[in-house]
Amino acid sequence: MVKTVLKKVFIPVCCISLMVSFLSGCQMKKQVKTSKEDVTDGGSNIQYENVIIGHSKCDIEKVIKKCTGYTLEEALKNGAKKEKINGVINILYEKDIQYFSYSERYNDVLGPGIIYKYQYEMASEQYEELLSVVASPLVNNLFGTALRKNLPGESIDGCTKEEALKYCNQYAKLFGYNPDNSLAEVYALDIDSMSKGSVTGSQSYGPLKGINNNKTLSFFEVRDIEEKYPWTKEYEALYVVYKPCINGLVLDSRFCSAQMVYAPAYGRVVYIEAEFPFVLKEKRPLEEKTITKEEAVAEAKLLSNTANKDNIKIEDVTMVYSLNIKHLYEDNELDLCWRVDYKIENSAAHKGAEAYKSVLINAITGEECSI
Repeated sequence: MVKTVLKKVFIPVCCISLMVSFLSGCQMKKQVKTSKEDVTDGGSNIQYENVIIGHSKCDIEKVIKKCTGYTLEEALKNGAKKEKINGVINILYEKDIQYFSYSERYNDVLGPGIIYKYQYEMASEQYEELLSVVASPLVNNLFGTALRKNLPGESIDGCTKEEALKYCNQYAKLFGYNPDNSLAEVYALDIDSMSKGSVTGSQSYGPLKGINNNKTLSFFEVRDIEEKYPWTKEYEALYVVYKPCINGLVLDSRFCSAQMVYAPAYGRVVYIEAEFPFVLKEKRPLEEKTITKEEAVAEAKLLSNTANKDNIKIEDVTMVYSLNIKHLYEDNELDLCWRVDYKIENSAAHKGAEAYKSVLINAITGEECSI
């Protein structure tokens, strides 16, 4: 099996993240759109609720079968390792071109979750590394504005957004994300972003045609080989990010998400990093008055690293739920927040996609919400 040392695209609080799901029908689009329109008109006159959440369950049999083609029993006979550490079940299967890991992580705030890699020609590794230079630096604490500016497309030649979702949704359904509880965002990994879109300045390379997957190569051997394989149009792909929706609002966080890469060159999903979604357990009346949209915008401007606040152009303001580790540990409660998306204009320090920022302002306290 070929291995290499790569930057991780996403560094979840507890390893893997998926609170996300799929969106293919019009019902969820309408629900999210309606919620967005309702909340952007102001804050104090709208009734919101505190929500208490819990972890969903994973049907590991169906998940591992979909990812690897093997049942759990077959995978265990074929070399998979299953162990229980501190009460948490972990499963690791790595053979030939398949990599699959699962962790319950019920003892932590986040989880359970999986990572899946299709390692033929090192495809998953190379797409993962590509994301580490064109996407991860822009995610900051949220998916959205900056990421969309760097990856503006939603389709590539020969593959539409809808076609990619058709494949990715098959996995999302197994993870527990349905049309009424999730939102999907699709980003095109086209040749321009592959070859020129690096935010870090680091070079990335495409899949390694003809590589012997049964031979273990050192890091330096991989580097010598991959320099012969720059990204080409053949390997354009679509990057799909799933976000959960709780009580009609998006749960917005860097960590509560599922990421998948659908690569038409292989006709399959080649990379998944996903956390299974939270489920709504209880709703409570919100006794406190929420701050207004205008107050949230004012706080976002104060938090920006910009001396001239006139250079801040507001792109969008929406109401969302988000994470607060303290509240999750104490009572499994999410925070109600205003999400403020803005652009810093006329700034030498903030150019291109990095001029776009997103911040969460707690809708009750008016303070920045950070996990």
